[in-house]
Amino acid sequence: MSPELAIYVAAGGSLADICGGSDEKGSASGQKCEACRLIGAVLVPRNCHGVPLLISDQTRVLTFVAKRLHHTRPLDPTRLTRAPPTA
Repeated sequence: MSPELAIYVAAGGSLADICGGSDEKGSASGQKCEACRLIGAVLVPRNCHGVPLLISDQTRVLTFVAKRLHHTRPLDPTRLTRAPPTA
């Protein structure tokens, strides 16, 4: 039992108050329970390995460019570009 749930039960709450007990008539279970529905909507799986990623050619090009920009050296102020010579 999580510490938050233990505090809730110690304060006088019961688990049946949250989701309805199995001994009650018409108790909610699964998606019929509002608490279960709300919590289920909030919970997100940590790692979702089942979703395939669609990588297009444009995504590959942009990834390559982003990596090149990430690994470039900062500009050296002693090697600034110059204007062409005037005639």
